[in-house]
Amino acid sequence: AQLRYGIRNGLCMDDPTEACAAPAPTPAPTPPDWCALLEESDDDLYALGLAKQLGTYCYIQESHGGTACNYYVKGRPSAAGGNGLPLTTDGRGTGCVDEDGGSCFFYSSAYPLTQAERDSMCTVSHVANAAAQLRYGIRNGYCMDDLTEACNVPAEEEGSGQWYVDWTLNSGTCVKDCIGSAPCRERLKQNHESGYANEAICCSTISWQSSASCHL
Repeated sequence: AQLRYGIRNGLCMDDPTEACAAPAPTPAPTPPDWCALLEESDDDLYALGLAKQLGTYCYIQESHGGTACNYYVKGRPSAAGGNGLPLTTDGRGTGCVDEDGGSCFFYSSAYPLTQAERDSMCTVSHVANAAAQLRYGIRNGYCMDDLTEACNVPAEEEGSGQWYVDWTLNSGTCVKDCIGSAPCRERLKQNHESGYANEAICCSTISWQSSASCHL
């Protein structure tokens, strides 16, 4: 140890510039900004999941078997051993990404989800469904070891207060820019989505929908 001290500090050679300085310690990896990830678009969050760039546990796994699920969303295993997101009341879950929303597992009472959470995971877009499942993991602490890093979004987080068209729901449905149960969804309005002052104005942009089905 004393010799190493001399080598590192130039006490073993005529030219101190030949000393072998100890390398700087490797900084600890910076955890993701989980709340910022909640604001990512469905496409971007889906891409991060496929690339396994969402912390220690959360990712999207492609199915290579002859199953009904083409993809699975995974997170930190529960005490019961399940790691599919979302989890059932007994701590299990496949994480199945539904392709068309027609036979979505998550409407089952076995999953303790809000109506908005169910709807966001059961659209006609598998990208939107997987992104919604990943947001569930981020909000509920299934993507990280340290649960204090989780982004605990309140049940209904206010956004801009505007309404916008979510094209993943029923070929266009007006929803409010907030997080929570209907008329909110499980994400806030994204920058590329037009905002409208109220529900009526929003519904006027999707005139093919009836007044009863144009909104959540």
